Amino acid sequence: MHSSALKTPRVAMLASIGGVLVAFVWSIVRSGATISPGLSDAYNAAVIWPRVPSGEFSSFYADSALGILVFRALPLQSEQQFLLLSATAAITAVIALAGWAAWAVPSEFKSRAVRLMLLAPLPAVLFNWLGFYDGFTALAWAAIFWAWASGNRVLLVLAGILLGLQHFEQGVLGLIALTLVWFAVRSNLREPLRNRVPIWAVIGLGIGKVILMTTLALNGSELSGRTSGVSAYYREWIITAINTGPMLLWSLFAGSWAIVIAWWLRESHRRNQILVILAIALALGAALISGDRPRVFIMITAPLLLVLTIGLLMDQGLSRRSWIGIETIVWIGPPIALWGSKVVNSNALDHLIMTFSSLTG
Repeated sequence: MHSSALKTPRVAMLASIGGVLVAFVWSIVRSGATISPGLSDAYNAAVIWPRVPSGEFSSFYADSALGILVFRALPLQSEQQFLLLSATAAITAVIALAGWAAWAVPSEFKSRAVRLMLLAPLPAVLFNWLGFYDGFTALAWAAIFWAWASGNRVLLVLAGILLGLQHFEQGVLGLIALTLVWFAVRSNLREPLRNRVPIWAVIGLGIGKVILMTTLALNGSELSGRTSGVSAYYREWIITAINTGPMLLWSLFAGSWAIVIAWWLRESHRRNQILVILAIALALGAALISGDRPRVFIMITAPLLLVLTIGLLMDQGLSRRSWIGIETIVWIGPPIALWGSKVVNSNALDHLIMTFSSLTG
């Protein structure tokens, strides 16, 4: 009797760990892993930083300094090493955010929270843009989330500096959207999340941006910003977004639409629903004037989706059958990446094999 009682929790724990591992593998297999076409440009920018590379579609790499600083601080030199560092950052960010999801909920929901985070669109974006700066952007977000978990405003500000150095524009929009969702779900969050607004990180965000601009300016670099050279394409990108409307709509949250819709149906306060709509609309506006879809939307909304997921889990109003239905949709609903009107991650297995070859040299 005693032996059987001991085996039951052990079996449950092993099943939970197994489910998490399968979710992690499936998050890569179903969407693939691809090396960014901008790998060489990103690497060349890292080599010459704090000088800014010439070219309207290359200069913005210098504005994402966190990964560059790590690359330069380590004894790394080659493009292959730069790629491996980017892949390491992406994997570390996913693990750190999954760990935060586990921390944010009671023990009975931990494994589900981790699975839902792993199967959200963010890991698919990170693994389909290896060699790009997104892994370090997600890593900065992980630092903000863990600083938020500490309840310490100073740590929140310090973590915000990392995001300011890495991607100020996405950081500002992401923090505003996250704060709007925080107001909508805060009553279902654990302490200290409930009483500590995450917008404190915006102070550090501004400090990080000032440090970045000052460093570039002192080294004689022209401060052109990320929108330089792309304004001429806004009309074309918006038309493409309209033409691909249904597919683009699905790609925004992919299977995680089940979480968004379930939260919406559970929420009875119109004010909270409006706050979430505003947060999503903010990110959608940024995505419409960007050629990288739904990548930009996902990078901005990943923090709010994680908090919305935690809020829904902590609500505890959904039945076990409802959660099985939600999680089933999250598992089988693949994230898709669009380049113009073309789905570029449909050959997921081919991309995965080629990327593995590149990563292993």
